[in-house]
Amino acid sequence: MQYMLQIKNLTLTHKKDLREILSDFSCVFNNGDKAVVIGEEGNGKSTLLKWIYHPELIEEYCEAEGERLISGEVLGYLAQELSDQQETYNETLEKWNEFSTYIDGNAVCARYNGVITSVELEAGDKISTGTSLVTLYDMDEVTMTVTVDEDDMTDISLGSAANIALTAYPEDIFTAKVTAIGDATSDSNGNITYDVTVTLEGDVSGLFQGMTADVTFVTEQTEEVLYVSRRAIITEDDKTYVKVKTAEGSIVKKEITTGLSDGSNVEISGDIAEGDTVLIESSITK
Repeated sequence: MQYMLQIKNLTLTHKKDLREILSDFSCVFNNGDKAVVIGEEGNGKSTLLKWIYHPELIEEYCEAEGERLISGEVLGYLAQELSDQQETYNETLEKWNEFSTYIDGNAVCARYNGVITSVELEAGDKISTGTSLVTLYDMDEVTMTVTVDEDDMTDISLGSAANIALTAYPEDIFTAKVTAIGDATSDSNGNITYDVTVTLEGDVSGLFQGMTADVTFVTEQTEEVLYVSRRAIITEDDKTYVKVKTAEGSIVKKEITTGLSDGSNVEISGDIAEGDTVLIESSITK
C-alpha cells in the first residue's frame, strides 16, 4: 500500500534547555489511517504536529533531525485556538483546490505549453517549497535581455520597438517590444546600466534558448525615403549639399535637407531623385 506520510528517525530537541521532546521516532501513516497523540501538557504534542505540517514552524525554538516523506498529499494543521482553526482550514482548503488544478491522473500539469529543456530531479529526490522540477521553454513567448548604458536609455521605455538580428537567421529581422526594464546597476567604475527585456513578435517557433542576436532599439522610424552615405553630405554656411553627376558628366552641387540617420546613411530630400549618382569626395595624399 502506498504510504501517505512517513516519519523516519525523528529527534526533537528544545534549543533553550537542550531537552529532548522526541528521540529517534519513526512511523508510517497509510491512506485511511487515524492516529491520536496523547501526552501531558508541555511535552511537545503541538511541536510534533507543527513539524509534520511544516518543519519551518518550529525552527525558532526547536531543533529537528529526521526525515518527513509525503506522498502527494496536502497537510493541514489546526491550531489549539478555536479562532485560528477556521482560518487555517480555509487556507489549507484553498491550497488543496489550487494544487488539484495542476494534477490530472497523477500527472503534474504546466500552466502553458512548452518544451522541457532540462529535468532537475531524479526518482527518490526530496522536494520542498520552491524546488525546481523541470525547466520548461515557453514556445509562445520568446524574450531576450540586454544590458544598456544609461546614456542610451533616453529614448527607451516600456513598449518601445526593437529589431532583432539572430546569428542563426542572418537574412531575417525579427520585431520585438520592450516588456521589462530592470533597476539601475553600477560597476566598479561607476558606469550605470539597465537590463532591458524585449519580447519577440510573430512566428518564433524556430527560436531556442541560448541563441545569440543583436538588438537594435527603434527610437525613430521613417519609410519610403531617399538616403545617401553620410560621407556624401557637404555642409557650408549652415546649408547642406550633395554633389551629383549629371547625365552629361558634369558635377552639380544641389542643396538638400537631411533627416534621420543610422550613423552610416542619412535620409535626404530636395531636388534629387532615386538613381541619381551622388559623389563622395576624398583626398589623396602623396
